[in-house]
Amino acid sequence: MKKKLLLKRAAAVGLCVVLSASLAACGEKQQDTTVQASADGSTTVSDNFNPEGLPILKEKETFKIVVGQMSTEVAAGLKDCVKKAAEATNIEIEWIEVPTSSWDEKLNILFASNELPDAIIGNVKNMSQYYKQLTPLDDLIDDYAPHVSAFFEERPDYPPALRAVDGKIYGFPIGDESTHNIIDSQMWVNSEWLKKTGLSIPKTTDEFKTLLEAFRDNDMNGNGDPNDEIPFSFTTTWGWSSTIENVFGAFGVPESDNHVFISNKDNKTVVFSPEEEGYYKCLSWLHELYQEGLMDQDVFVQSSDQYGSKNAGQDIIGVYMGYGTGGLGNEQIDYVSIPQLTGPDGDSILTANNVTKSVGFSIPATCKNPAAMVRFYDYLNSDIEVVMQWNRGKEGVNWEWAQNDAGEKVPSLIYHTTEEWKALGYDSMTDAKTRESFAGWSPALWSQKIEATVLDIQPLPDKKLEAVKQDLPKAVKGLPAGTATEENASKRALIITDLDNYLKKFISDSVINGIDDAKWQTHLNQLKNLGADEYVKLCQEYTDSIISQQ
Repeated sequence: MKKKLLLKRAAAVGLCVVLSASLAACGEKQQDTTVQASADGSTTVSDNFNPEGLPILKEKETFKIVVGQMSTEVAAGLKDCVKKAAEATNIEIEWIEVPTSSWDEKLNILFASNELPDAIIGNVKNMSQYYKQLTPLDDLIDDYAPHVSAFFEERPDYPPALRAVDGKIYGFPIGDESTHNIIDSQMWVNSEWLKKTGLSIPKTTDEFKTLLEAFRDNDMNGNGDPNDEIPFSFTTTWGWSSTIENVFGAFGVPESDNHVFISNKDNKTVVFSPEEEGYYKCLSWLHELYQEGLMDQDVFVQSSDQYGSKNAGQDIIGVYMGYGTGGLGNEQIDYVSIPQLTGPDGDSILTANNVTKSVGFSIPATCKNPAAMVRFYDYLNSDIEVVMQWNRGKEGVNWEWAQNDAGEKVPSLIYHTTEEWKALGYDSMTDAKTRESFAGWSPALWSQKIEATVLDIQPLPDKKLEAVKQDLPKAVKGLPAGTATEENASKRALIITDLDNYLKKFISDSVINGIDDAKWQTHLNQLKNLGADEYVKLCQEYTDSIISQQ
């Protein structure tokens, strides 16, 4: 049995209990006012540290924190939430912002050199390799983080997801548990085009193909050019939102960046999609769409930026894969969701993203004041107002106070038209959110409890939320959140690198040029040569280890 956290209750109770992470203590120039570990493992509390109450530090200190860059317009240190937190805690932050596109590379360099900041806000991909360079937090949580302890008591799914293989916790979750994010890649169809065809929203792969044929064979946008319509578009196979990973689920084998899902028959057996018969059937069907001009000829080669603006200033897209109804750069066009399709064998599943987060806020072992950092994280998650500031943005811009049906004072999200956002100095609601908060990288966790508390009264129906709720009953799980052994993780990483490179070429070639039985058999042989059997075994071992802790 893993060591259980001692759940200490504090007198101070926030508006709600929620996990989050942020700031910390200990910079390069440190006074001898720290919380240090003694030889016997106990801690010595300095005169500049308050074990409870605010401020956290009696005198101001500056600490370095690495975080993913949310906005190129507003630096992290200029955000109101950061300034308010510094006033409340006496913790000043020197922010090191890293473009999210180079996040993993930057972290690998930092850990390899051991030139680490005082805190890291963001996923440590190689946690199984680097956890020994981080501070174990179990005792610090017991002593200084009552809100974290209470959250773990409410959400027993979290400790197993955060523990390293030695049974200790080395970090806290960050980001967003919003229902919207549980399924990111969905189909969206041009409602006006759909109406013109006289067809209903397709439920099966056959009906979907019939709809695409209608889009191809008619001048849907009415501009006199019968060849400028693109019936169906996406970027690539797996990844975030604009991919066809869930299209494979109509054939019983949803794709993902891990290429596996957990069988819904027993909720524990790992299934490797690329070797299943449904994978072959899906590729054959996708080739038909491509060959018959029902699919964008730029799939697999267009960049995310090109894809995101493909429909800007025009009306040429019938169906696209995406997170929501942005219309690929044309928000004036109404798009509605197509629920997860059912394939020829009656299959209709898709992979749900983990609600439970793994480590996203960690404290390097080189930090001389980890207790102050733990207290800061606990502070950020002790009060719903602070969570709103760090996760959604500025009061009066992104949210405001209102009353719910029970007459309680609760936050309410603010919605504006595009013109109104521009008048306020923002391009959109998303732009306002990333400028004023840390959004999906917030150290203040947007938990399911927070989501249920905050009013989200939109001027128009929330099509994304409705689409997710409609598909959730068909969802299966991917690999659970957690930390594997270093051996398991390193072996999987080596194998999946080769698998990824191979599968990207195999899938694009099969969709564009076709696939037959001989080619499929060659594919199965190649998977074995690349270590797919060993990879599945490692995934199963990892899954079993996480399940055993729950």
